[in-house]
Amino acid sequence: MAETVSVQCGMCHNQFQVKSELIGRQVHCPACQTVVKVRVRSSTAQEALQSIGQELAEQKKATGGHRPPVVLAKGGVRSRGLAILWLGILAVVLIGCVFALLIVFGPLGKMLNIHVPTSVTPAQQTIPATSPAPAVPLKNAPTTAGGKPSDAKAGTAPAAAPAAAPQEPPEPVVLKVGTLVSGFADNTVTYAVGRVTNNMPTMIKAIKVTVSLMDNDSKALGDATAIILNIPPGATAPLVAEWKHEEGIHAGKYTSGYQLNPVGVSQDRPLITVEDSLPIRDPNSFATTGKVKLRATNQGSLPVPQVNVFGVLVDKDGKIAGVVRGIVDVDGGLVPKKPAEIRVPWDHCPGNRVDTVEMWVQPTF
Repeated sequence: MAETVSVQCGMCHNQFQVKSELIGRQVHCPACQTVVKVRVRSSTAQEALQSIGQELAEQKKATGGHRPPVVLAKGGVRSRGLAILWLGILAVVLIGCVFALLIVFGPLGKMLNIHVPTSVTPAQQTIPATSPAPAVPLKNAPTTAGGKPSDAKAGTAPAAAPAAAPQEPPEPVVLKVGTLVSGFADNTVTYAVGRVTNNMPTMIKAIKVTVSLMDNDSKALGDATAIILNIPPGATAPLVAEWKHEEGIHAGKYTSGYQLNPVGVSQDRPLITVEDSLPIRDPNSFATTGKVKLRATNQGSLPVPQVNVFGVLVDKDGKIAGVVRGIVDVDGGLVPKKPAEIRVPWDHCPGNRVDTVEMWVQPTF
């Protein structure tokens, strides 16, 4: 008998050699690990079939009627082939992405005139420059005594808000009337008080302010006027425009305007500067009178014998509470370049409302 015999697995049909001494015993198929009984090969086909049938019956009995799983050899062809396939697909995708980027952003994209739109924020948008519209003088609208605009006729609907216009250059002169103060000199004087600012690069030698007064029914009453001398560039002067009238007349609305270098007013009056304006209140807390003390300096070359002093009394909130006005004779005249103390009284304004004062001194004319 030969040293080895040939055995064929009835499950995967694998043939393999085993030692002859294992004839009649059971061995495992090296390919699928199925249990196979080693037998001597029959000489006839019928015996071979019987041998195979017997092996299958024994295998079914040994496995409980279930087919044992087929185990691939370590590093089988199926796993390695699948990995190679996925690597090939990934390489094709990467090559396609690189080619697309070269087309869009590279020299090839410029040759093909490919444009990629990008988002633009409002801050990056370019707005074409436009020439500003020429400045148009604005007409003064009627204003209530509290400084708020009002309609010319009671009951009329307010005008629609104007469309936005290009920014205009600043006004050469800014005139603001804050309020109307009445009740002076037995209710026969009304003052329109506020401030005048010089926005020009040169001094205003003389300016005439006119405030047209109306009653609550927009009926014209009269004009309160004031002439202010020598406002330096960038300076703000107090406005005290006076209107004398009969007793019992009350103004509720007004319009305002001004005229530079009015006719009949000399423009060679010297500049007088003011320092250390201080309100002096009456000790009586219910008093409506007081005084303002200040230092005035004549910046001209000739003495000034008489000065016109006026200003506004301001409360802690910066609102105008009253007015100060008077003509003062200076002993020996206001000597050039020599400060002099001046005092001027006020009335019809409670002292507890006064916090600061804004004063102006100019030569009489």
